[in-house]
Amino acid sequence: MNIVVLVKLVPDLVEELTIDPGGAALDLTFARWIINEFDDHALEQGILLKEKNGGTVTVLAPDLEGADDVLFTAGRQRRGPADQGQRGFQRSE
Repeated sequence: MNIVVLVKLVPDLVEELTIDPGGAALDLTFARWIINEFDDHALEQGILLKEKNGGTVTVLAPDLEGADDVLFTAGRQRRGPADQGQRGFQRSE
């Protein structure tokens, strides 16, 4: 089974958000990105389905600076002993 999970990256609300000098938008220069909470649950369910039925999980995310780190960290947090030797994070253009 091939499972595809779409994720949206959002600014981490733990960090302080500031308004840009124009006053019309957030200043995302130093924003730390995390996976949207609902998408994080979808990713978890995809991994559970993979573990139960076999197959692969593919994650599609926007090409933002820092997205690679977010996805790599998410994958590392969810890998267990059964995942040893399996392919981890792989970027595709």
